[in-house]
Amino acid sequence: MHHKLKSGYNNYFKPGMIPWNTGTKGLMKANSGSRKPVPIGSKYMKYGKALIKTDTGWKQYSRYVYEKYHDCKLNSNERIYFLDGNNRNFSKKNLTKVTKQEIARIHHEGYFFNNPELNKAGINIVRLKMKVREIDANDRKDK
Repeated sequence: MHHKLKSGYNNYFKPGMIPWNTGTKGLMKANSGSRKPVPIGSKYMKYGKALIKTDTGWKQYSRYVYEKYHDCKLNSNERIYFLDGNNRNFSKKNLTKVTKQEIARIHHEGYFFNNPELNKAGINIVRLKMKVREIDANDRKDK
């Protein structure tokens, strides 16, 4: 409330004025150089997943290791599944490639275990069921 008093001070910026928070860090604004670049090959954990810095950006370490082991490129529909359930075990025999649809069916039908052999069997059962369903759908189309 002014009570009709005038202080002679106006609260707007005139051309050439510098804001009080110029050059500050934190929530005010991002300064150039406020993030330090990390070298390629650096690893860190985020949301329980291991990430590695590549020349194209950050990538899940499990995908990186699988592509390196098998000399292939995974597409966006494919995921890496840890057979023993331990997402810190990046050994070649523990990583397998599955699609998003297969993961959904595995969890829907309850075929996920802490035993690698049971997980392999569950994945194969799901793949077999999906193939049977696909062939059955094609047969119905032909009729």
